[in-house]
Amino acid sequence: GEGANVNYLIKKYGYDGYGVDISKPSIKNCQKINKKKFKLIDFDVDQNDDFFNEKFDLIISIQVLYYLNDIDLKNRLISLNKILKPGGYVFFTMMSTKHLYYKNFCDNRKSNDGLYKVDLSSSKNYKKRQKQSIYYHYINFTKSEEDLKSKFRLFKPLKIGFYDLSLTSTKESGHHFTFFGKKK
Repeated sequence: GEGANVNYLIKKYGYDGYGVDISKPSIKNCQKINKKKFKLIDFDVDQNDDFFNEKFDLIISIQVLYYLNDIDLKNRLISLNKILKPGGYVFFTMMSTKHLYYKNFCDNRKSNDGLYKVDLSSSKNYKKRQKQSIYYHYINFTKSEEDLKSKFRLFKPLKIGFYDLSLTSTKESGHHFTFFGKKK
């Protein structure tokens, strides 16, 4: 994204934060703050990706990993595990099947690569919020806590949780699982 989480941790706690994204405009915004610590990355995933030639105490990925198919997710987690210091921590989120995208806009047929096609062309809220007319998304939904643990099995789970973006109705759920873990 545009570095809100990283910048919060830097300003509030004095952490030495880094960030990556595949969005050129987002990274340009981040680089206004610190050019060396925010990097545009390619959308192709490689197990050997090492974005900064650094080892990290904590890696955070919020609302990102569920856009990866099963193979790319596995490879990204391997690459993140490689750049995590021994005993380091991870915090990840994954969109769940309780999310309104799955319930209301998904054909519920998983492809061979783990992704579900989500068609948001009939969503008035989505159209109102978006500046571009991109209505199809492919999402790797997580069914349960056990499914979450299985996806992130490279890491020892310390705390599994969730958050929901909706305050008005379970029909409009924005349910995401959270995973806090440690390098094995």
